[in-house]
Amino acid sequence: GLKLDNDTIKTRSVEVEDNGIQDWSLLDNLGCLSRLDCEGTQYGLTDYLQTRQMITELNWQPCTNEIIDISKTNIQELRIDVTNVKEIILSQANKSIFLYGFIHNNLKITHNNNGEGLSLYIHKLATENVPNFNLPNLSDIRIKPTKIDAKTIVDAYPNLKTLVIWGDMGVATNFEHLSSLSQLKVVQLSELFGFTAKAFPTKKQWVNLETLNISTYPKELTQHIIQEFSSI
Repeated sequence: GLKLDNDTIKTRSVEVEDNGIQDWSLLDNLGCLSRLDCEGTQYGLTDYLQTRQMITELNWQPCTNEIIDISKTNIQELRIDVTNVKEIILSQANKSIFLYGFIHNNLKITHNNNGEGLSLYIHKLATENVPNFNLPNLSDIRIKPTKIDAKTIVDAYPNLKTLVIWGDMGVATNFEHLSSLSQLKVVQLSELFGFTAKAFPTKKQWVNLETLNISTYPKELTQHIIQEFSSI
């Protein structure tokens, strides 16, 4: 249930199979360990992570534990399949969380700063609505949808500073509502359709914008955007 590098002294990552470790102290001698790749059910993992502050990355796919409490750990990057997860309690150190699998609306995510300073990556939307995880201060969201209602982004995360949507030939509705995200500094859009130049926010609406990257758009829309944001 445990896979180590050949040179265990310098091991930086460990793979742990479903219920692969009963005694987590087996990892105590791996002084360089900074990442765990787990799958299935893991008993005692989060308790052990509290004792290993050098472990800052946790990749858990698939995950069959229903409640993931890493609030007392030093995990900074969490990648997790949330299909079977009901609640995630993040640590103060968390900088990014990547959600995979079926992302249901009942998933609860707790963060001390209500998302401030946190990056949220949603690999695939279950519906066109972006889930509201009650993180109103979320700083950064990155989504890969086939269909997305832009208004649900604004309603859930009004204080975004970074918005990235990889459309995968996706369709966006209510795109004009993004104009109310006045704190945005970085916007990246690719292969996202269903809106016109008229619906695209203006420079006055995105007054704090510093970086705008767009790709795979009709010529007329691209020219409009370039002209509008030529000063950044």
